[in-house]
Parts: sequence; C-alpha cells; structure tokens
Amino acid sequence: MPISDDNHCSERRRAWLELAGWLTAIAMPPLAWWCALRQGTPHDGAVFIGILAGTAAMWIFKLVPAFAPALFALLAVILFDIAPASVAAAGFASNGFFMLLSVFAIGALMAKSGLTRRVSLWMLRRVPAAPGWRQAGLCLYGLALTPLMPSQLGRSAIVAPFLAMLVEAGGKRRDAAALFASAVGGVSLAAAACLTGKPANLMAFGLFDSQTQFAFDWLPWLCAASLAGALLLAAHFAAMRLLFRDATPGMPVPPPLRQGEAPGPMSRMEWSALAAIGLILLGTLSAPYHRVDIPWLALAVLVALLLFGALRNEDLNQRVDWSSLIFVGAILSWAPIMDITGIDGQIAASLGGLGALMKSDLPAFLALLCPACVLLRLALPELVAEILLLTLLLPLAHAAGVSQWLIGFAVLTMCEAYQFPYQSPYHLYLDGQLAAPADYDRRLLLRYNLAMTLARALTLFASLPFWSWLNIV
Repeated sequence: MPISDDNHCSERRRAWLELAGWLTAIAMPPLAWWCALRQGTPHDGAVFIGILAGTAAMWIFKLVPAFAPALFALLAVILFDIAPASVAAAGFASNGFFMLLSVFAIGALMAKSGLTRRVSLWMLRRVPAAPGWRQAGLCLYGLALTPLMPSQLGRSAIVAPFLAMLVEAGGKRRDAAALFASAVGGVSLAAAACLTGKPANLMAFGLFDSQTQFAFDWLPWLCAASLAGALLLAAHFAAMRLLFRDATPGMPVPPPLRQGEAPGPMSRMEWSALAAIGLILLGTLSAPYHRVDIPWLALAVLVALLLFGALRNEDLNQRVDWSSLIFVGAILSWAPIMDITGIDGQIAASLGGLGALMKSDLPAFLALLCPACVLLRLALPELVAEILLLTLLLPLAHAAGVSQWLIGFAVLTMCEAYQFPYQSPYHLYLDGQLAAPADYDRRLLLRYNLAMTLARALTLFASLPFWSWLNIV
C-alpha cells in the first residue's frame, strides 16, 4: 500500500477514535450521575461524580490538552453550585501551586543561563570514558535535578543534550541502550521520593489532610522515602550490571570534547541560578530553625530573581510549564469538594472491605495495589492513573487510620513504572532528541523496564519495617 494511503487510513482511525471519545465524554456524565443517585449519593455528590466521569473520558481519549478537562471540572463545579468558588479554586492559592511555580521558574533560569550545558560539559570532561562511569554520571545528573525540576519532561529536556553527546560518540547498540536506560533512571528513579519530584507529588500533598501535610513537608517526605529510594537506586545499578555487562570497554570521546569546546567564565545569570539553588537548599535544611514553609521560601527566591532582573517576563512565558501549573491548581480542590459533598465518606463506606484490608494487613493490600497500578498504566497515562487511585484510596486511608502518605507514596511509586515507550512521555521525548541514525537495543530496554517495575514493588515491601520504625505504618 502506498505511503499516502497509509497516512489516510491513520487519519481516519484517529478521526473515528476522536469521535468515539467525544461521544463517551458526552454520555458518561449523565450515566455516572444516574448510577451515583441509585447508590444513594446526595445530589451534589452525584453531579460532581458526573463531572469527574466526563473529565476522565477526555483524559483517557486525549481529546484536549490535559489541563483543559481540569479547568472544565472547576468551572462546572462553580456553575452547578456544588461548592463555593473559593473552595473550587483553592488549589491556585495552595502551597503546592506556589512551590511548583517557583521551582519551574528556577529550572527555566538554569536552562536559559546555560548552567545545565556547563554542568554537562563539566561532567563529560571529568567522568572516565569507561561505560559504567558514564552511565552512572548520566543517572546521577538526572537524580540531582529531581528536587529542582518537578517535571520528568523538564528534567529530560536538561539531560537530553548530555545523552545525545554520549550516544553520538558511538559504540554498540547495547552501549546506547545502557546510556538511554541510565537517562531514564536519572529522570524517574527519585520522582516519588522527593516532594518536588513531579507534579503528582504536589497534587497528592494537596489531597492529604492537614495533619499529614504538616508531618510530611519537603524534608520529612524525603526522609520517609529515603530507604525506598536507596533500594531502588541499588536495583537500578544491579539491573545495569546484569543487562548491559557486555558494553564496549573504552568509549569514544564525544564531539564537543574533540572540538575543544569550553563554556568560558560563568555569566551573571549562571551565578544567579546557582545562588537560587543554594538558597533553596539552605532554607530547606534550616527549616526546623526558621519554621518557614518551604513553598514560601522558594517563592521568596523567585520574587528576588524577578526584582533583580535575573528572570524576565518573556522567560516566564516561554520556559515555565504553565499547562502543568494550571492542571495542578485545578485538581488540588477535589479533596475539599469531595468532603463537602460527602463523597469521601461514601467511598469509605462502599469500599470498606478494602479499607479494612488496608488496616489489618497492609502487605496484602500492597500486593493487590502493585499489580493494579501496573495494569491500569497499560491503559491510562501516568497522571490520570495517579489521580484516579489517589482520589479513591486517600479517603479510605484516612477512614481506616492508615498513613495517607504511605498509601500515596505507594501509588506514586508504582504508577511511575512503565514497560513500553507509549506509556512514558519522557521516554518518547528522549528518543526523539537523539540523532536520526542513533540506534539502540530496545529489547534490552524492555527487560530493564520490567526489572525496575518488579524492583519498585519489592522496595515498598522492604521499606515496611523502616516505616514501622518511623511510626508511619
């Protein structure tokens, strides 16, 4: 069949899929509303469930950008008088929203100033040419960016030039696959372990009750997740050792180093980015003494950058991921809306058996949750799966007296796992940033993904004694 015919068939399939999606998005709200009323849900709660059903349909079929259905839900809640506007839009005044805004802006400054490229070249010059060292350097680079860039795609954009330099240097297909796996690991391994690791963490933080939010700010979150993160990192290096052990002993020198490229002295903007990072880290470490919430420290650094001209209006417009900010701000109000409408209590009552299992036998509950997350992720994007599970399970955890942080962390950890490229936008992005001739062993990457999915589940079980010692369980 000619290429034009293939393109035509593909366009027709997309058109039919889009039509099916819109029909589903139109049909689901009244159907969900009717089913909720039949189950005894109050009228306002049934209307909100119908709104969520239409929102989920638009997400699942990818009919519009992800933030648009979230705004649709916010507007519908206000128009149907389900909750006051001050509650429906409370996410845009939350700690999580301002934390995400501040960290996104500082990440934009890092990219604009050239600090990220300087760090890439610095690492290239100092990391030995041995494959293991380069793989470890690439992974650790992504991990170091995790607290500063709360987006896997944002970190991928910073890591991608470093990965492209190493892959362009040449080597076997196995070498390129190992470097790719290292980049993926650096971008994703610590995403759930750090509060600012990805937008879903801040969304989960906004869904926690006030007591859990107080107990699990930035540093306590990191401390509680430290063992799981360390075990997952050890599993990554073990998987790299087993799967990519036949890599080329000596790898070629990347093109920028062959050309003698040097970034020159640090600019004023680079020093500003470095100072902003240092201030946030210093403020985070000294939080027990000054008792100022981390989001407001980060916002203070952002305001200082704006006042002193390090960041300008066009920088914020072009480099900050405003769609993710709008998405998170619109979603964070769902928990108080569910409380107002009584949906959280009904969820706890209808899924009481699951809540009882969560309380009486947490390992058995995790044994059900882990494969459920993996199966759900085969059909749903990561963020949608996380929203669905967090919305259902956090009220159950609260009613059962189980740590909301622990359940949320388990969901965030397992939903980060993926097996196939279509499940991961940052995998597709990194693949698209490589040069056209670049090739790597995709079967080895599939084995790596499967190994890390299993490792994520095992680290949760291995961390239970540690969490019990911290009085989290």
